[in-house]
Amino acid sequence: MPGLIGFTHPYWETNKTKSLLDKMLTMTRHYDFYSRDDIFSNQEIAAGRCHNQVLQKEMQPYRQNHYYFWLDGEFYNQKALGFSQKSDPEIFCLLYQKYQDFSFLQKIDGIFSAVFYDAQEQKVYLISDRRGLRTLYWTVQGQQLLWTSELKTLKCWPDFDPQWNETAIAEFLGLRYFLGNETWFKGVERLPAATVLTWNCQTQSLSQSQYWSWSDIEPLDPKLTESDLINRVGERFIEAVKCRSRWGEKIGISLSGGLDSRFILAAMPHQDQPIIAVSYGQKNCQDLSYAQQAAYRKGAEFYVVEINGENWLETLVDKVWQTDGTISLVHMHLVPTLRFIRQNHLFDFNFNFNGIPGDANLGCSNYFNEQSLEYFLSRKLGLRNFAISPEHYQLILQRFQELYQQCQQSSYWVCMASRLRTFSSKDARLSLLDGVETRLPFLDNALEELLFKIPEQWKQDNNFYNHVLLHTFPEYFKQIPRQSTGQPIGPPTLIQRWRSSLTVTNQKIQRRAKSWGIIWPSFSQFSSSQPINFADYGTWFRQNPAKALLEDTLFHSQTIYQTFIPRSQVENDWQRHLKGENLSDKLSLVLTLELWLQQFSRI
Repeated sequence: MPGLIGFTHPYWETNKTKSLLDKMLTMTRHYDFYSRDDIFSNQEIAAGRCHNQVLQKEMQPYRQNHYYFWLDGEFYNQKALGFSQKSDPEIFCLLYQKYQDFSFLQKIDGIFSAVFYDAQEQKVYLISDRRGLRTLYWTVQGQQLLWTSELKTLKCWPDFDPQWNETAIAEFLGLRYFLGNETWFKGVERLPAATVLTWNCQTQSLSQSQYWSWSDIEPLDPKLTESDLINRVGERFIEAVKCRSRWGEKIGISLSGGLDSRFILAAMPHQDQPIIAVSYGQKNCQDLSYAQQAAYRKGAEFYVVEINGENWLETLVDKVWQTDGTISLVHMHLVPTLRFIRQNHLFDFNFNFNGIPGDANLGCSNYFNEQSLEYFLSRKLGLRNFAISPEHYQLILQRFQELYQQCQQSSYWVCMASRLRTFSSKDARLSLLDGVETRLPFLDNALEELLFKIPEQWKQDNNFYNHVLLHTFPEYFKQIPRQSTGQPIGPPTLIQRWRSSLTVTNQKIQRRAKSWGIIWPSFSQFSSSQPINFADYGTWFRQNPAKALLEDTLFHSQTIYQTFIPRSQVENDWQRHLKGENLSDKLSLVLTLELWLQQFSRI
């Protein structure tokens, strides 16, 4: 992704420094509409920025006295910080001058990464937002600190010797994302959330500090009732959407048939520009029908992007390269929509609201405790289907258990610290590449702190979330169905309970049949009334162009993935898939990995 790149260089000539940095920045300029700031270079550091011309359009670094500041991303609460008419870089430097440390960072509500250089103190600071969502990687090579928004640029570094991180690869193949701050390469890390990394240019020494933690949140006031909290959450959510909806911006929303994006749509204020709602999915899927009903209720301009077996794969190989191979092909659902925006000249729609991680925050989709951790990891996150071997399964289980302990046995914290950063936020990263910035009101600081306090047992079965939705915007949820059930929010009907029971029973039969080598049909195959999913990757992988890409990529003689996973196992999975099992998600991981390995090796 475009962003910030730089390094310290105590012993290099200026011309050599600028030439190297220019090469690294050029590698991140994926489209002609990207812009690059002038390279800054002195006797201590060289730094630059490549951006999509949506945020922070002014040339950087922003300079104030002996401070130099580069910002990738944005702040949302300028008024609360005491500055309503100043730029984000200026606000940062003024706050630093006031506090003379980074304690003010915990007050900033935003999604950003930043580089701050104090020439007088001869120190460089790498800074992440509370959740570490704006990617910034770092490594120390010799006596020099490097930072970059794209891993591939490290190949330009003369002495960089890339060593593949087998633990990270195992996590990607087992979970679809990395745990913690792992990257593809040993010795290269992602900057942790809520972190200030300090490099002393005089001593070439490194230190890290965390300026905020989930453990800093005060306990819930015991006097508050559930009804009080329902009111507060609804009010805070409306405010979170409002402060991310700025007058004069043409705003869009990725609208599904679910609850999260619909909640945002209902809360969006009416402005001088119409709201653009874009939905995607295969023809006749229920997602599109429910999204359309919600868009018409709001009076938004509604667009549909159809994805099918022929068009879903277009440009995705390029996206593997642009995202450093961190997003599996079958989870790049948003790419056809972004292509539609470009082709139809909707580029003034450059701010997109997205509903992640709504159900994870307010609902129960990511809830587990110590007793149910393995079940959650195995069944809900799919490790039992993705694991290459029993040893692979145990490795991921151990890593996940360690993360759970580090997060003080909070499933909410685990979700925010890992899955959100590297998996759930994939649409935000894909949008950034195509010149569309993403805003995530569910990640509003005040809202998240409130939700973190709410007992997790209240959220089970989505009871609390449903009450919030029905109380805040009843007209959007009492009548319009949601995709997961085909019914509006409310107590399950007798028919719904009957169907749910049949589904559970059929799933048990499927698992038992699979152990006997028998393919048992899913419940949806017995029922013509079952809603059509927004995508059918199982079928699409069995037909071209996906079939040809997979076979040409994974089964030629010079594949690289065989270093990490036996080719015979991949061939067996492919044959099982062709015979009717749906292993598209698992196969997509191997295909994405191989594409990325090949792309990186060709640099």
